[in-house]
Order: sequence, then structure tokens, then C-alpha cells
Amino acid sequence: MPPESLATARRFVLGRQGLWPGRRWEGRRGVDQALPYIGSVQYDPVNVVGRSPDLALWGRIVGYKTKYLEEALYKKRTLFETGGNVQIRPIGELPYVKIVRQRKIEEKRWRGFARGHSRLLARVTRELERRGPLGPADFAGPGEPRIQKYRAGKSAGLALYYLWLKGDLMIAYRRRGEKVFDLTARLLPRTAPEVSVAQAEEHLILRTLRELGIATSSEWLAHAHTQIGRSTLRHEWADRIRRWRERSIIREIEVNGWSGRRWLLSEGAPDLEAIRSGGFPSAWSPRSTTTEEEVVFLAPLERATARGRASLIFDFEYVWEVYKRASKRRWGYYTLPVLWGDRLCARIELRADRPSDSLIVQGFWPEEPALRRNLEFATALGRALVRLADFNGAKLVDSAGLRSPALERRVATTIERARHHTTVA
Repeated sequence: MPPESLATARRFVLGRQGLWPGRRWEGRRGVDQALPYIGSVQYDPVNVVGRSPDLALWGRIVGYKTKYLEEALYKKRTLFETGGNVQIRPIGELPYVKIVRQRKIEEKRWRGFARGHSRLLARVTRELERRGPLGPADFAGPGEPRIQKYRAGKSAGLALYYLWLKGDLMIAYRRRGEKVFDLTARLLPRTAPEVSVAQAEEHLILRTLRELGIATSSEWLAHAHTQIGRSTLRHEWADRIRRWRERSIIREIEVNGWSGRRWLLSEGAPDLEAIRSGGFPSAWSPRSTTTEEEVVFLAPLERATARGRASLIFDFEYVWEVYKRASKRRWGYYTLPVLWGDRLCARIELRADRPSDSLIVQGFWPEEPALRRNLEFATALGRALVRLADFNGAKLVDSAGLRSPALERRVATTIERARHHTTVA
């Protein structure tokens, strides 16, 4: 089979993550439809124009609101959060992550913690049984030992975190960002089905490739061994690849401009064929605008672009600089990639300013200077700014940070038309 084009490969990766050719889910139901398809979104507490998981869903779901995710997590329990790199996953994944949790708490540091704090763990569990949902702040008092740990400031808080890692607890809700835990058996009274270690590993490894879309063998392995919590996976990797290929579970392709060969799940072959033929799968049909008509500001922890994948797939340098010192930042505190069509064409730094009821563009860095003069891009950018302003409850958009009078004028015109259309409607 001849090599795939770069455009086909990019669209496939984006489409399998629900980001192209446009938002294909809608409203409250969209959360429970999107997550099983894309696999997971990563949680991060920083909120400048929305937390990372909310931005991820905002970019995929028409009319998305933060309360929809909260309802799915803490009321309907159709989703759950795993530690410690907090991923939000469909509840159906719970049996498969059991082995990962077991391997996590078997690490030397957590084995030592459990042995040295058995009484503390028992006390915290009894308090949860007696009092119901509790967070670290609920263990107060002069006799409560304080510690200096990244995960907690009190021994009881670290005990809660350990029991969450283990799976004995789930996050009942968040209180001003703080995790409040309850017993898993109380939140999910129905016992999850048991799966074997072999079944769980195969499911998690193949799901990793589904989330990546297309990956080299080494890239897939790097993500997969993290997903299953076992670094020795590398010793059997070649044999697993061979068996999956013989069973036609995976297939190998080449992409023009990319060195080496890459893998994808065979289930995705019809999607790839549809894109190669100049279209897209019918299930990917946008509910509103396409990414050509309206850009999408990608969440900072997107699977398609985070951890170096923006460079590999899109030839686009992206580092989320929110946790860097100001003096070390090249762009800005909360800078996001701008997806236009199937390309990452710019970076934009945004901030929701509640006192002034505004969404503020603080910086803009296009890949090509000519983008500032592109009228189609200006219209697509204006539409996205209106959508993000509405998501943040902002009535005004301050676009001075675009640093281009022509681009600002065109964006302002698009925003005014969109606001007028909303008012009339």
C-alpha cells in the first residue's frame, strides 16, 4: 500500500480524538458519548479560561458547560478519576485499571507508607465509614500531624490519597478544587466485573494505540508501559506486536514525510480510507461549524499535541508554560495551540477577567506572518473567541493582544455579527 499523505495522517489522529472536522457531540449527553470514544481527558486544576478537561470537552461538544462534567463524575457516576496523574475515564474502564492501581501501591514508597501507617489508614477509613465524604481539611485539630509532601499537608490527607490510589476510595466531589473522598463501595454499590491481568493489559495497551491514533512502535510502547504500570513490557513487546498483527488487530502504514513505519488499530482502517478518499466517516459529521469555519483552542493536555506530539505530528513546537518561571517562558502563562482545519497555525494566550466581564487576548503568535492578513482565518478566530467568551460567561472580548489592527478589525466584525445574531435569535 502506498504511503499516506501528511494531511490524511493528521486528520486521522485528530478525528480519532474527536477534534476534526468539527464538534460532533452536543450538550449534556455529549460528555457520556465523547469520553468512551476518545478514552480519557487529563485533569489539571489551573483555571484561566477553563480547566484543561473542560477545555478539552468544550472543543468537542456543542454547548458544553462545566456542570455537565461534574454531573457525570459526581452524580451519575458514568465517569471516574484515577490517580496520581489524574485521568478522567468512563466508568466501564474501572475493572481494567485495577491492576494499575495494585502495581502503584506495590511501589517501594507506598509499601513503606502502608506498613508504617497502618493505624492511620484504619482510623481514616473508620472516619469515612462514620462521617461520610471527607477531604483533608476535615481532619483538623492540634493533634493532627502535619507533613511536607507534594500530595498532602497532613498525614490524614496522604492517607486519603493512598486509599484513593488503591481504589478503596473515589472522589465524591470537589470542594473549591479540593478532593473530597468517600468509600468506593458506598458510591458504587454494584461490584465491577472481574477481568484477568492478561485481559486488562491487552485492553489497556490497545486502548493506548486507539487514543494515539497513529504511533511508532517505540512511541506506543512508551505510552503503553505507563498505562499498565509495568516497565518490563519492553521485553515482550516484539512478540505482542507480532501476535496482534497476525490476528489483524493492528496494521502498519507509512506516512510521507515521516521516517519509519507506524501502527494503528485495524478497526480504524475504514476511517483512514474515508479520509484518504477526500471525506470523513459519517459518524464524524460536525454538529455545528467545522474547524475550517471556526478555529479550536486546544486544551493544554491534549493527547494529540501534549508531550512532544505537536512536533511529531504537526511540526509545531508546543510546551505548556504554566508551571515554568516567568523568566523561562517563551510565550505566555496560559498559551494554547490554535487548530485551524487540520493544522496548528498559531499560539494564543487568553484570560477570562471576571471583574471586567471580559475574555482578554493577551498574546498571539502565528506560525506564518501572513496569517494576520487572512480574512478567512480572522472570521474563524472571531467565532471561536465568541464561543469561548460565552463558555466563560464573558460579555466582552478584548482582542488588543492580537497586535494587528487589520486582524482585530475583522475579528471585531465577526464578534459583533455573532452577538447580533444571538440577540435576534
